Amino acid sequence: MEFVDPPSDQSWDGFCTAAEAAWFWHGTRWRDYTIAYRPELESRSMAFMVRDAGATLAAVPLMLERHREPDRLEFSFGGSACWSPALAPGLGPRHALHVLEAALVHVDSLARSLGVVRVRWRLSPLGHGFLPQLAHLLSATTRLGYVDVSGISQVIDVSQSAVARRADATKGHRADIGRAQRQLEVDALIGQDVSPSDFAGYVAMHALAAGRVTRPRRTFDLMERWLHEERALLARARHGGAEVGYAYVLLHADGAYYASAANLPEATLPIGHAIQGAVGEWLHDHGYHDYELGAQPRRPLLHEVPTAKDVAIARFKRGFGGVTVPLIEREKFYSRPFLVSVLQGRVSSFADASPDPASESP
Repeated sequence: MEFVDPPSDQSWDGFCTAAEAAWFWHGTRWRDYTIAYRPELESRSMAFMVRDAGATLAAVPLMLERHREPDRLEFSFGGSACWSPALAPGLGPRHALHVLEAALVHVDSLARSLGVVRVRWRLSPLGHGFLPQLAHLLSATTRLGYVDVSGISQVIDVSQSAVARRADATKGHRADIGRAQRQLEVDALIGQDVSPSDFAGYVAMHALAAGRVTRPRRTFDLMERWLHEERALLARARHGGAEVGYAYVLLHADGAYYASAANLPEATLPIGHAIQGAVGEWLHDHGYHDYELGAQPRRPLLHEVPTAKDVAIARFKRGFGGVTVPLIEREKFYSRPFLVSVLQGRVSSFADASPDPASESP
């Protein structure tokens, strides 16, 4: 096997469109966004393709980033995990595992040559052939010395009828959706329906809700372009003609991802409920199947201690129904001192956040 640079963005995106386990995250659009997202990381794409006998067998969306405190190099994506290598369709189980292991061994070699201290991989629930790819990733990473740092996410089947989706939501969410629909008007904006002023409203609301501008302008320019390319949807809620909230949803194949939200800080109306109700209807009407709402932290884990805000946001998302699915993430260290430092910090945080087992009911 040989490991080669992508010949072009077009060839990379073309392969990922058909590849197993790939989603929007694997394409060059998300690569460009990630490079612009946190300039302090000095993100540099090191993506490569795996070829054998003239055939492309895998695309590996690798990113090299410089993290601080302590100063170190990691393979990561915008500070988070890289996306699991995408495999060519039609590979048998044994062949697929062999290709994936070869790709990860090559990453090990790159890490040693560059002085990288850690790599993480995440498998999207929205990718094609999720279960077979899950088996391949777990097998390959376990054999190569990775450890598990997985979480969970929430996915709604929006191909179901509105009645079925509403019944799947909690009683409180059903009531809030009904109340919101009586008080708020929600527009689904995409393609030519998105005017510069529409998107400027979202950008302004994003800064207002956060209390500051949180990301470089380049990231918003890319998001606006995706709307015009119909690779994203912007949902806007209005009350009395005034904008009170937005949600930005990524679109790819038959899946969608709830990427961003911004509401008027002082608003007391159930804005998020109105928007998510409308987004679900739009996705259903346009033939989408899976709508991922995002991570579902609930309790402290050794590798993740969520804040109270994280837990509350997860509860809000979960209230719309759907199923909780694995958000597989695997991690490998190449530096013993860094490994010890990270694990000591995790143990300390986990112990501080966890209740005394003796005080819990059986």
